[in-house]
Amino acid sequence: MTWLGPRVGSTFLGAGCALSLAFATACSKSDNNDSNDAGGEAGAESVSGGSSAGGSAANGGALHLGGEGGQGGDVSSLGGSRSGGGSSGGGGGSPSSGGADSCALEDHFASGVVSVDYGEGQDFGRDHFADWVLGGPRGGGAGSGATTHIISLGDGGSMVLSFPGQNFKNGPGPDLIVFENAFYVGGDPETPFFELGRVAVSADGEIWHEFPCDPDTFQGCAGVSPVLANVETNDVDPLDSAQAGGDAFDLEDLGLDEARYVRVSDILGDRDAISGVFDLDAVAVLYPSCDPK
Repeated sequence: MTWLGPRVGSTFLGAGCALSLAFATACSKSDNNDSNDAGGEAGAESVSGGSSAGGSAANGGALHLGGEGGQGGDVSSLGGSRSGGGSSGGGGGSPSSGGADSCALEDHFASGVVSVDYGEGQDFGRDHFADWVLGGPRGGGAGSGATTHIISLGDGGSMVLSFPGQNFKNGPGPDLIVFENAFYVGGDPETPFFELGRVAVSADGEIWHEFPCDPDTFQGCAGVSPVLANVETNDVDPLDSAQAGGDAFDLEDLGLDEARYVRVSDILGDRDAISGVFDLDAVAVLYPSCDPK
């Protein structure tokens, strides 16, 4: 096990990085869980208190981003901000009609990685950890999955992300969107290229609630829908679940009023049945709490 000091993978952490009294190493880009539940596929992830160490960011290594123990409080995250299928597609539309009016666009996107447990195999993008999974989606469109700004989780790997406002709420329609780089071969929806993942949420990093996902029908899984929104190259609203692409999930389906963390896990062994390893682009929450609690 290797302590996560001034560097994770090939990303150096600047002077703004500090140890949180709660759990994790915190760092902004400008300066630069407990074990999985029965449904998870990715191995152990830790966001508990106490001093912590992480494995290598290379294939199969687990990074447990822990700092010195504290009394509850925030789970800070490693990595900075990059501005700018699913369970329930009902509701659609941007949260502008029901979301928090005080939230800026970047408040809706993951701003930190709490933990990562890479699986074996494909390791694309890990030299850009964690920037390439933070901020808004960089979709490649229906006929071509993104080839940059994605990080491969590896077979059975997982990643836990946090958000600027910390908690996010159950609002009208979908509450979060997970963006991968699925696409339709030749732009034909009849010839999809899927890389499936499971999505879970937690309020405390210890108890996880997983959205049901059926790899045989793809229902409830992430990595099914191409990503159409790209915060760098087009004006597609990345918070409009009916237009942005990606796979939307609704906390209502789990009976939850709010959550704080999102875990995305590659489905181990889906390579034989479908295609390959889950490549995470971004995660958006539609109803964030913009003021930290």
